[in-house]
Amino acid sequence: MTDELQPKATEPSSKTPTPVVPPVAKIPKTTKMLPSSLPLSTSDASEIMGASITRLIVLGGPQNSGKTTLLGSIYEQYQKGSFAGRQLSWCSTLLGFEQVCHEGRINSGRQIPETLRTSRQAGKQMYHLRLQSLQSKKEQDLLLTDVSGEEFEDLRNFGEGIEQLSILRRADHFTILLSGDRIVDLTKRHQAFDETSTVLRVMTEEGLLGSRNNVQIVFSKHDLTEAADKKLKCADFLHSVEEKLTAQFDSAFGSLKFYRISARDPSGQQIEAPGVDALLTDWTDIRRLMSTSVNSGLQNSSLVSGIDQFQCLRTAAQR
Repeated sequence: MTDELQPKATEPSSKTPTPVVPPVAKIPKTTKMLPSSLPLSTSDASEIMGASITRLIVLGGPQNSGKTTLLGSIYEQYQKGSFAGRQLSWCSTLLGFEQVCHEGRINSGRQIPETLRTSRQAGKQMYHLRLQSLQSKKEQDLLLTDVSGEEFEDLRNFGEGIEQLSILRRADHFTILLSGDRIVDLTKRHQAFDETSTVLRVMTEEGLLGSRNNVQIVFSKHDLTEAADKKLKCADFLHSVEEKLTAQFDSAFGSLKFYRISARDPSGQQIEAPGVDALLTDWTDIRRLMSTSVNSGLQNSSLVSGIDQFQCLRTAAQR
């Protein structure tokens, strides 16, 4: 009788219990996803261009001319505060800029600042800045990208790789960097000028650049040319380069200007980024924003995409 009242031992189950999976929370429609902060693809960049007045700046030049260094220098100036009459309002590519700047910082472990180089294999990567004018409080978006050193050399060699640079047809500004370390080398300075002239001629003949584009010739690493000026007469050579390129191309573009910059001083003794503020002011000059595209770009659908047409019409309506 006693045995009948004892509870029977439960035999262990041979089945593994099914884990309870919590339901996946649905993202409300009103929730905004934060950007990845990596460099933008062309499709991601098109969304920015379609949503706001945007300037597209393309940097070009041979390897080690300072293109990526210039990108990082502009970003780092805005990390410190306002710069060139503007302050940083938003950036969709913070991580991308941080990757560009890391090699030039103390915590990278390097004795001398360096910058990651742009590779052809990386494809077109765009960096975004939204700047607000300290005076008018108006905001303006900038998209910046560069032509790799390999692509630039291909252009110099009989215009190879032209089809990969169609983005230049949509650029507000094309900025070529001529490095100071080649200017101070008497065996390389004339070759550097010839390369710049050849690339501009090829781009013009192939229709990549024209009256719709603003072109800047930037003498980078100008601290080197200044230091060697008395001995090598660098200032005279730069002046002759300006005269020759102006004679060749002044009427070919919407504008042609020349700048001298030192985006980074390895010695740390110079004022930070001298000359970069003037270049940035040129890029953000709203008075020339897509002015030639409004007048001529819409007439040629092969040169201007639907997004560009929308942007041109929007810009024209606000002028």
